[in-house]
Amino acid sequence: MAYLLKNQSDFYRISLDNNNYKELSQIFSGNITPIGWYKEFTTKKGTADLALISVLSEIIYWYRPKRVKDPVTGDITYAAKFLGNAWQTSYEHFQRKMGFNREKLRRIFVKLEQMGICLREFRDVKLRGQIYNNRLFIHLSSSFLDACIARKTNKQISESKNQNISKKPSFFAEKKEGAYPRFRGDHIIDKENKNNIKDRSTKCESNFLENFFEEDGLKENRGGRAFLLKNNFDKAKELKDFYPLTKEDCQILQSSSKREFSLNSMNEILLDMSKRLSNRYFKSKRGFLSYMSKVFAYEMRDAVKINNENFKIKNNQSKKEKEQKLQEEYLTKIEYNLEISQEWHFKKRIAARLPQKTAYELLKAFDIIDIKEGIFNLHLSKHVELTNIEEKLILQEAQSTHEQLDFTDERLGHIQDIKIIMPEKVIIFKNNNQNKAEETSIPTGIWGRAREKLIATYGKATDNNWFSKLEAVENTEKNELKLKAPNSFIKDWINQNYFDVIEKLIGMESYKLEFC
Repeated sequence: MAYLLKNQSDFYRISLDNNNYKELSQIFSGNITPIGWYKEFTTKKGTADLALISVLSEIIYWYRPKRVKDPVTGDITYAAKFLGNAWQTSYEHFQRKMGFNREKLRRIFVKLEQMGICLREFRDVKLRGQIYNNRLFIHLSSSFLDACIARKTNKQISESKNQNISKKPSFFAEKKEGAYPRFRGDHIIDKENKNNIKDRSTKCESNFLENFFEEDGLKENRGGRAFLLKNNFDKAKELKDFYPLTKEDCQILQSSSKREFSLNSMNEILLDMSKRLSNRYFKSKRGFLSYMSKVFAYEMRDAVKINNENFKIKNNQSKKEKEQKLQEEYLTKIEYNLEISQEWHFKKRIAARLPQKTAYELLKAFDIIDIKEGIFNLHLSKHVELTNIEEKLILQEAQSTHEQLDFTDERLGHIQDIKIIMPEKVIIFKNNNQNKAEETSIPTGIWGRAREKLIATYGKATDNNWFSKLEAVENTEKNELKLKAPNSFIKDWINQNYFDVIEKLIGMESYKLEFC
């Protein structure tokens, strides 16, 4: 007699013919609450679990086929009380009929699932063109039915033959294969793994996180809220351990939270949470999914706006990604600018032709343009590394935007070459002093060489306090060096203590020093 398709943890999709319906109806005829249930289904105190027995009796009633008599032939047939492969019901059905609250019903179903008797499933049901989300379906275990049928059949054979059977097959007796574990109190004993699986529904606390952990290892803090101590939960996982979510996880969370976030947006939110929340620990995937379902249910972001593959949370972006995004936004702003001057045309072409990083640095350092004697002088406020190919591209764009040819004299206004005028490259020196790295900016050129000699004479601290504050402007054509102090105090101090030495070092290279 086959009551199920043996798959998915021994839960079945019911498919019975008339003969099986008849046999099942005869077995559960009359009172469908066997007297043995009051001894077998007990609480941890040893008393009968009347609430569980009532719920189980209701489930058995709906799975018990109804008797149908043909009005013409008088033949008796048996049919299921519900359509489909599982009984569709709701918590409200049991609340109205038995008076139990929702939390108590949830605990009862958790207990029945741990015993392997039934299984809850939440489906989206489409009826008359409308979709109803999260409808409860109850599946009944075939092992439970097989054990009850075997028990009843053996009892009838024993009574008919008047024989004493020393050992009767029973649903409540453990079998070697596919056995349903004996259930006493509120614990299931796993003899193979030798560990106790505690019923999370027996706790009195309603704290969301606590429902997925044992009471040991909890610490009371701030208004009685229990926080987990990671040292006591070596096997507990953090939020980052569940990243990234799978498609199956996404479907479960969409159904439980009733929010249509995409897989990418869910993973972004989870990754952001894992970086900000370091005190969330989970011992099971089920607990994690339950926690995240509430997170997404109360998520303030609009699912429609963030459900795209390009959605990124700033906290999840690396430093390089942030820089690239900043560069891209800046160059886009340049390209779509409505200015029509020659200078802006030149900037737009540079933004489109040069590599993103080079174009960004060049345009950020852009100062002025000066054209003299066929040379395009581009002044920059900062040093920018450019290759020969990039300089040629800049020259081409300068010729296309700034050349003004006179038909009588083709040389007039013709740009032949480009000169990029910018400060010298700053070299970073790292000196180890007592295992600490100190960074010193030493410019190239005559002032850089002079500073190196000053550091050798007066030390690094003096250079950081005084010489590094001076701004140097070098004119190589006139062999002049201009040093500018940021304020009068630094100017007076250097003038009194170090000016003679600096002037001597500069004079050794045939340069004229101007200090202001």
